[in-house]
Amino acid sequence: MFKLIFTAALCAVATFSPLFAQKKNTSAYPTDKYREFVPIAPIEYFDNVEIATPTEGVKVKYVKTLTKTEMLKFLTNETVLTSVAEVDKNGVVTYIPTRISQKGKQYIVTMDYIKFATMDLKAEGERTGEACVGVGFRMVANISSKAENVNLGDLFSIGMAVKDKKVYGSLRLESIGLHDPQITSAIPLPSEISSATIQAMMQTMSVIKYKMYEEGIELSPQIMAARATKEGVSFAEILSAVMNYHDLGKKNATQSTNMTTTEIKD
Repeated sequence: MFKLIFTAALCAVATFSPLFAQKKNTSAYPTDKYREFVPIAPIEYFDNVEIATPTEGVKVKYVKTLTKTEMLKFLTNETVLTSVAEVDKNGVVTYIPTRISQKGKQYIVTMDYIKFATMDLKAEGERTGEACVGVGFRMVANISSKAENVNLGDLFSIGMAVKDKKVYGSLRLESIGLHDPQITSAIPLPSEISSATIQAMMQTMSVIKYKMYEEGIELSPQIMAARATKEGVSFAEILSAVMNYHDLGKKNATQSTNMTTTEIKD
């Protein structure tokens, strides 16, 4: 059993801060060239969701009132997302399609396993993007490259590059939207990057992946990633749409007097 640690809040702040730096440079997110989901620090999801049952038809329930079975039906998709971001000397983060390093550059490599649903993001009533809402875990490697052509899209290649002194950096694993002491205790201590630590974290991710289906494991969906779907929309605008959605959902949740199931009428 790995040593006990759970630093999700600290990691969220560390992940979110550089993303907001893109507000100063909206060109850092060229939506006409890069349309993959971009990871963001987890943001709590507040909303009603539709649940279909064989006997009761389609119903609307507040997300926090879903049973475990209903929650798993809501989070119907599963994926592994890998993204590579380049960090300039001013701390501005640019998500790039390439997975190959350049000498003297700094990178953030993020690999997410997400069990998720998607939602639309809108600005002034117009759809501008979409977001991943779900639970899962995130592995983040902060890399400084001392060599060219290191494959940043493969964590084991990064581990070998560290061994060969081509890159150096740190590695962390975050559990997102999963509540259980067993999961907390499975999170390993933050460590320098090596083949051994990467393998240990991959094993931990496998354990957590199966535990989310066990009884007693609570699931609290978070907004974990977002992308633009409209040409010319900056990532700063996408982040703003995410926060507006979060704030509106939280307001509606706290003001609602009825969180019970409501049948959809034709």
